[in-house]
Amino acid sequence: MSSIIHVLLTPDGIQFPPNTITVELPPSPPHSPPKRHFLHSNLLSLPPTSNVSTSSAAFNPQIWSFAWHAVQDSITTNKQHRHDILPIDNNQLPSFIINTLDPWFQHNTLPSSHQKVNEQEWNEFVEFSEKCTDQIINIYQSHHRCIVWIHDYQLLLLPSMLRRKLPQATIGLSISTRCPNLDNLVVHGRILQRSMLAADLIGVQSEFNMPTLSTTTTLLSPTVHLKAPSFASIERSRDIRQLFTDKRIILCQDTEATGVLQTLSVMEQFLSSSVKHKENVTFIHICTRASIPQPLDSVPDLARQINQLYGTPQSVPIHFYHQDLDTDEYDALLSAADAALIMGSHPHASIAAQTFIARRRSNNIPLIVSNGSPLSRTSQVVITADQSDPKALVTLLKCALDGNKQNVTASVKQQPQPQFLEQLVKRQEQQQNFKTILLNSTQLNDAYRSANKRLFLFDYDGTLTPIVSNPDDARPTRALLRYLQALCNDPENVVWVVSGRDQATLESWIGSSVQGIGLSAEHGSFMKLPEQSSWVDMLATADMSWKSTSLKIFESFTAQTPGTVVEQKKASITWHYRNAIDPQLALEQCEACYKELTKIPGVDILRGKMNLEVRSLLVNKGNVVRRIQQSVGADFVLCGGDDRTDEDMFHALKNEPAYCVLIGPQDKETEARYSIPTSEQFVACVGQLASISSNTSSTL
Repeated sequence: MSSIIHVLLTPDGIQFPPNTITVELPPSPPHSPPKRHFLHSNLLSLPPTSNVSTSSAAFNPQIWSFAWHAVQDSITTNKQHRHDILPIDNNQLPSFIINTLDPWFQHNTLPSSHQKVNEQEWNEFVEFSEKCTDQIINIYQSHHRCIVWIHDYQLLLLPSMLRRKLPQATIGLSISTRCPNLDNLVVHGRILQRSMLAADLIGVQSEFNMPTLSTTTTLLSPTVHLKAPSFASIERSRDIRQLFTDKRIILCQDTEATGVLQTLSVMEQFLSSSVKHKENVTFIHICTRASIPQPLDSVPDLARQINQLYGTPQSVPIHFYHQDLDTDEYDALLSAADAALIMGSHPHASIAAQTFIARRRSNNIPLIVSNGSPLSRTSQVVITADQSDPKALVTLLKCALDGNKQNVTASVKQQPQPQFLEQLVKRQEQQQNFKTILLNSTQLNDAYRSANKRLFLFDYDGTLTPIVSNPDDARPTRALLRYLQALCNDPENVVWVVSGRDQATLESWIGSSVQGIGLSAEHGSFMKLPEQSSWVDMLATADMSWKSTSLKIFESFTAQTPGTVVEQKKASITWHYRNAIDPQLALEQCEACYKELTKIPGVDILRGKMNLEVRSLLVNKGNVVRRIQQSVGADFVLCGGDDRTDEDMFHALKNEPAYCVLIGPQDKETEARYSIPTSEQFVACVGQLASISSNTSSTL
């Protein structure tokens, strides 16, 4: 069983006990509060709707409804989990959400690329998000196997903030509106995108809204929770049917302004191509202001022209309305309709279509939705169509009205898409089988930017360069040297290479090319401080008599195992068997050699990657990095390594604010918290950090 923390905005500071549903459901679909009835007894003379306020302050209650339906669905269908709801009071929202995020996400009114964000509002938004993060952490730390599900864009900074403080947490982010291209705001938009990347799973409403992110993105399954139709709704439905006694009613709903004219084109072609349907079909075309707040001034005139062509003195085929409706009126329309055409990628389309299915489930009434709708993956009773192809839509409508749906349902997937929470739980189970967390470069970059003093501790072979058959071929690339130099040029950075390599190699390959870098050779036996030219022998007074005994043992096994070699350093001796002619024999000899070496007092024996190393007990990388960190006092540490000798570094930094990264598979036993599969990928992350430093220095 997992514990699910739902984080969402709520009106009026509503509180929820765990695993309970105590709040009356908001109307579904989530339209604005009723302004006036949609259908009157005299349908054709409906008075014009007064202008409805489209201020951004009215946006949030609709989003609350989307999030609440998702919470309700997860609680009722996943009772095996504990559900806690962390409500964020809608009355305490910072201005950045109301003035910037709401227009972006709900109506796609993105600012121009040169438009600046109000920095005071942004800072208030960051502070608001930090407070929310602290609340989540307090709940998270009291639970076992916890999943954090963040509902909607107002909380978009939470994934990255949580990831910094809870790196092992499973985090989901669902967005029930469009996903705009946040690059329009160069700095702040990219910060929001990086925060999205910190989530393990992102849910969106439509395939057309899938953000181009490197994290996993999935379609949300639309959910609605309905009360039984009210008496008023039932009576209203009967009135509508009586008003159109001899007609078949097609309910058309557009949720995006760009699709309204396309739907009118479908109606016109439908009426012109079929005499039979022209005389017995009525279209009720609705566009709610909750979905389309902008004026649609030209549409009534076009609808009137079509009505003049195909209508009669007694009736007209198209009734167009641009206004909001209450739940009873909407239910009445759903119950009266003989078919429905619900178009657009707006979340309102998904909710409206799901509501139609729920209300008309037993009647098998035709429903046509846009391609890319989540319903095309979750339901077998819908017909998917391309709104930009009017002729195809006309054909689908005719087939649907004639009861011939066999030719129009081929595009419907038969296997339902796993629910968002199911995918999150599966992701958590996968993560629990891993020993480490996959390094998130976005999280790493954010932590790097916010740090005051930074320390880098890099192993060399297998970390900054790949492991190769011939150690002399592991020279650094030009790109790596450039990255290291860029990091060293930043006065807030201290960079060290802590390697088992000897002094001469490190000096030749790195020290001669990178100014200001610290070098530690032979696992800390020799050190050269940044900006210093001389090396310090850390074992100048140590007893090294063990070397001659170890060398004799290694030479004996080298003679017995063709292809193996002995590498002598000042403070250690290594036997390499990577290129042994008989690999199986080499493994057997390694075990025998190890037993002989254990008889030598005062030494540390290390099993490396296809090698066996003996060194003084006084030497290990852990002592080196502990000494360096004490002198630097960094609040950001990146330590990378790939083998047993690097575990000493990870252990020494266990209680430090460090990103200890194993270069290797996630299921490998290690004391590192993070991992990354290859040295090439790790160097790429280092390059990103170097780029941040270079860009920062160029702007000063």
